[in-house]
Order: sequence, then structure tokens, then C-alpha cells
Amino acid sequence: MSPAVRDELVAIFQRHRQAPGTPFESDRFLAYLLDPPAPRGGLRNSFASLRRLNPFIDEVQLAFAIHFSKRDVEAEYTLDDFADRVAKLCSSPQASMASLRNARRRGFGWGAVVLLNLLLFSLAAGLRSRPSIALGIVVLCGPLDVAFAFWYGRYARYYRLLSGRIATRISEQRATRSH
Repeated sequence: MSPAVRDELVAIFQRHRQAPGTPFESDRFLAYLLDPPAPRGGLRNSFASLRRLNPFIDEVQLAFAIHFSKRDVEAEYTLDDFADRVAKLCSSPQASMASLRNARRRGFGWGAVVLLNLLLFSLAAGLRSRPSIALGIVVLCGPLDVAFAFWYGRYARYYRLLSGRIATRISEQRATRSH
């Protein structure tokens, strides 16, 4: 394991912690994104923990020009194992690009947005006898759709940026091999 990778990971980790600078167990360091630490196996069970974990993962991916697979994101790594995984992904940007393509194929979740709109519009149509309630439901769809569009914009920008960084790493790696 590279000490430089580990040091950079700890710096990113500290920026995303609820209580930066406090001691943490390296065996379950991700649990220490929260204060108090998340219980074993409970890191992904609350919005509070996901609000810390997801930006941490995003920053690590951007900083190292890598992309974690779904399995990597769900794993309970020790700090050293996580650093080893990051170093391994750094040495193989093609694997990161393949993982990124798989994530993009899974998509953003527009199917859920369309389904929710259909359900709400059907409910509104069923409530024609109560026009104020039906109108309220229809009006509610607008802000929800705008919020999803905003989240999609952030998602698309992030993946474009990450894809560009990984592609640059692939080009650099090819240039190094050809010399």
C-alpha cells in the first residue's frame, strides 16, 4: 500500500467527517464519518450517513480518477484495504472506465420519475370531482420534476468530469507505455 494514497484518503475522509480530527478505528473507518460512529453494518441505513458517505466516495473517485464498482461502494473496507483498492484502481484506469460505463448504463432513475408522475396524474384525474385537490396534485408534480432535473444535472456533470479524468489517466498511461 502506498503511504501517499493512504494519507490523501485520510485527508479526504477528515473533510467529510461529522467530527473531523477525532480518533477513529481504521478497521471500520467509514463508520466514523458519523458522530457517534455508525453501528457495524449500519452505515448505509440512514440518510444522515449517506449524506456523508456519497460525497466522500465522489471526492475519492475524482481525486484519484477512479470509479468504484457497486460492490466496492457497498464493501466494509478497513482503511488499509480501501487504500489498497484505490491504488489498484489507479493502476488500471480501464477497469474504472468499464465500471463507470456500467454505472451510466444503470442510469439515473428516470423510470421512477415517470412512474411517480403517472401515478400522481392518475390520482388527480380520479379526483376530478374535487378540482382543488386535483390541481394541488398536478402543481406538486412541477417542483418534484424540477428537483429531479436539478439532481440529474449534478449527476451528469459529475460523471462527465469523472469520465474525463479517467480518460486522461488512460491516455497518460498509454503515453508512458509507448516511451
